[in-house]
Amino acid sequence: MQSPVLFDRPILLLLWPLLVALFWTIGRRSYAGLHPATARLALITRAVVAGLLVLALAGAHLVKRSDTLTTLFLVDTSKSIRQGQFQDAQGYINKALGGKRAADQAGVIVFGRTAFVEDAPSSSLSNVDGLRRSVAGDATDLRDALRTAQTVFGTGTGKKIVILSDGNENIGAAEDEIAALRAQGVRVDIAPTALGSGGGNGPEALVEGVTLPAQARVDAPIPVRVVTVSTVAQPATLTLLRDKVPIAKQQVQLKAGKSAFTFSETLKQPGLHKYEALLEPAQDTVAENNHAEGDVTVQGRPRVLYVTDVDVPVYGALKQAMAAQGIDLQVQTPGGIPADVQALSSYDAVVLSNVPAAEFSPPQQQAMAAACKEFGVGLGMVGGENSYAAGGYQGTPLEDALPVNMDVKDKKRFPSVAVALVIEDLEEPTNVNMSIEAAKSVVDLLQPIDQVGVLDCNNVWRIPMQHVTNRAALKSAMQGLTDMNDPPDYDQYLLTAGQTLQHTPAQIKHIMFLGDGDAAAPSISNIQTVRAMGITISTVATGADAEGIKELAQLASVGGGKAYVAEKPEDLPRLLQRDQQSFSKLRIIEKPFLPQYNGGDPILMGIPFNAEPPLLGYNVSSAKPGATVAMSAPDHRDPVFAYWRYGLGRSFAFTSDDRAHWAVQWLPWEGYSRFWAQTLRWSLRSSARADFQVTAESDAGQGHLVVEAFTPTGGFVNGAPLTARVVAPDLSAKSVSLAQTAPGRYEGRFDTDQTGAYLVNVHQGEGGNVQSQTAGLVVPYSPEYRTLGPNLPLLTRLTEATGGKIQQDPSRIFRDAPSWVVGVTDLAPALLLLTALLFVGDIAVRRLAIRPEKVREGAARGVAAAQTRVATAQQSRREALARQAAVSLPRMDRLLERKTAARAATEDDAPRPPIPGGKEGTTASTAERLLNRRATRAADATDEDFPTVASLPRNAPPAPNPGGAKPGEGGYTNRLLDAKRRAKPPDEE
Repeated sequence: MQSPVLFDRPILLLLWPLLVALFWTIGRRSYAGLHPATARLALITRAVVAGLLVLALAGAHLVKRSDTLTTLFLVDTSKSIRQGQFQDAQGYINKALGGKRAADQAGVIVFGRTAFVEDAPSSSLSNVDGLRRSVAGDATDLRDALRTAQTVFGTGTGKKIVILSDGNENIGAAEDEIAALRAQGVRVDIAPTALGSGGGNGPEALVEGVTLPAQARVDAPIPVRVVTVSTVAQPATLTLLRDKVPIAKQQVQLKAGKSAFTFSETLKQPGLHKYEALLEPAQDTVAENNHAEGDVTVQGRPRVLYVTDVDVPVYGALKQAMAAQGIDLQVQTPGGIPADVQALSSYDAVVLSNVPAAEFSPPQQQAMAAACKEFGVGLGMVGGENSYAAGGYQGTPLEDALPVNMDVKDKKRFPSVAVALVIEDLEEPTNVNMSIEAAKSVVDLLQPIDQVGVLDCNNVWRIPMQHVTNRAALKSAMQGLTDMNDPPDYDQYLLTAGQTLQHTPAQIKHIMFLGDGDAAAPSISNIQTVRAMGITISTVATGADAEGIKELAQLASVGGGKAYVAEKPEDLPRLLQRDQQSFSKLRIIEKPFLPQYNGGDPILMGIPFNAEPPLLGYNVSSAKPGATVAMSAPDHRDPVFAYWRYGLGRSFAFTSDDRAHWAVQWLPWEGYSRFWAQTLRWSLRSSARADFQVTAESDAGQGHLVVEAFTPTGGFVNGAPLTARVVAPDLSAKSVSLAQTAPGRYEGRFDTDQTGAYLVNVHQGEGGNVQSQTAGLVVPYSPEYRTLGPNLPLLTRLTEATGGKIQQDPSRIFRDAPSWVVGVTDLAPALLLLTALLFVGDIAVRRLAIRPEKVREGAARGVAAAQTRVATAQQSRREALARQAAVSLPRMDRLLERKTAARAATEDDAPRPPIPGGKEGTTASTAERLLNRRATRAADATDEDFPTVASLPRNAPPAPNPGGAKPGEGGYTNRLLDAKRRAKPPDEE
């Protein structure tokens, strides 16, 4: 049987006999002056103190054990686990559960990217036949599974974890949990189902990566290195593509392990070029990992991506002017803009000219803003009827990047708008209610000074007319709208909306019908009535058939608005942007003006503004704090040309246009091309040569960033103030911590838990002295497909650190240990406290010369004193009870006498039983019988129950015997009364 007390350092227990021997040796001399009994007591006390101290030093602790066990099975359901291995795991668990005792508990946790408790621990779990892959399997986080298991365990039983996984974690580090597992007494076993023996394993080959230099120059050779991995030696076909076009195809022989193949390329076209390697092995199991990508940026002349709505001849002149300045201007429509930062980073600047925000997808807008902020790509916006606020850029990432706000500070300069939205239920409900989505899009187009309301076809204002001061709250209220009704006609709703709008203070009033058009259109007279109120009407057909579209189009035509057909949600912003232009006076000023400019501005230096022609209009905006306004309109000081730094990049805003509309008179002006050349050159990404090189590669499921910093002469730079940022495929940006690992070498790591392109920028310096370098890393497929074979070293370390093992026999899972430690109490604090108390006693024994017999005598005196106090207390209690009885007896006598007299008057002459102790022939009355019973009880009472009469104080002489009766005469009652009188205190007589 195992001892309930264990020691961390049992070897220290040998100190106790040594210390006792030492104390005995020393005590023979030091205790010579003490009485022998005192010396023995001092030695015993010191030996006990030493024993307690040795127990504390040895790490004594009390162990609570249990013979029941709670086992949690951690099942890996990530993509690296084949279906056959998953089925083997289920079979393993079922066999283990077959050996579970009734008191044991079992539970199941499945894990991949996250962990989920599939079955909480219970004694009733008997099989896992219905186990599912219920979590995302594109990554493996074994650490999260171990943490989850620790929170699920109960108390009072042994704890065991059985891991059914290949151990190929790519998120977190499971070894971080070893200390916590050991602290809780958790043992970790490994099931062999995913260690190579499970079903589903077969020959496998993959492309590990494509390696290229981050940057290259035109006409310079570019090495392209492709690395493959195979579990067996086999032939394969390797194809290399550049920008999705095949450029090489080879028959190769793969070795068992890694193989590398190198290609060489020479490019004449500057910009970003993507390479992809495709592998077709003879034997393979997983097809998802048979490709990989890499990219290279070929440097040439500065490149500007110029995005516009249409390609008109004016861009030819602008492009020619930029070419004269050494700038390559590439014109694109919105559909040709890449939605990833990596592709945009191949340009030095991006300029948007009169393009509405609705033409760009949200990822495109986010990518352009991130390219400017994180990688220094310039960004500019040119005005027009589809730009700035008129283009719907309020609240977009591009507004954040620009030096101007789309909202106007002085809102009274422009007429306010009130829009009534009339919404009906659709005939065929869909997952996405297009009418509601359209209503939410309208809210995004309005300003806080504007008003909006929602009228249903029950003729109820579901959202009353109100100012657009909280867009989020309005859109949330719209999202919950239901039961809007499907009416037979629209007349009454048109009139209700018109009457409500008529009473608003807005200068521009508009009604918008949203529905499927299956109701009859309002009468012409009703439409004309509403039009006479100065109200326009537009329609948006959603889920409508041909007849419904026709009805809504007729309503919009007579109502002075426009009719739109929306087939999918992404159509709505673009359509409603056009409708806003039909009913709202845009934030535009159209009149000739000469812009006022800052003559000392560095961008405008050398431009002949003293002879410039007027501009004919501009978009109204307001400058942000920190922006430089180089040109402004004369009337309200609205910015016409403003710029600032945004992150690592530079952005500018020109609120007039650059074409034959507002700038028609600028086109022939000599300063036109110079202005744009100087503006674009200022916005270009910094071309300062960086004194460092950056490489990024994938390593162990993470991105590995290496920076080599050097001086112009080739020396190492130590302590360089480098800053690194990485943008993930979802366009989220994070900082990367760099640590110097060697002279001039800095390294950092970042998570690569998404598939796609990661772009890393490393820079140093501030303001205009920024040096930066960019490197890319492509994760072409889930890291689950990258590693071949189990991570046996990790799993082995987990078992060794917690006392577990690789358990081949599942039936032994619940039988490996006869008892489990379920609680440990450290005894050291209590032992040290006792040591301190006895140490004081040790001093007292020696200093006060305490002798054992004196201690016994003192103890005996203490016991005797205690007994005396107890006896005194008992005597006092008896006396108090006696006095209380003596006081109450006369009162009882008087009561009995009155009751006896009252009953005697009514009693008949029937014979009564003789009175005990009375004269012969005497009978007992009722009162006498009562007194007889009382006397009997008094005679039976003991000293503990009631004091005797003899024990009471007699301070007065006995009362005289009435009638000369002798003692004993008068019966029992008289004798009892005599005793009462004798016991009565004198002051009561």
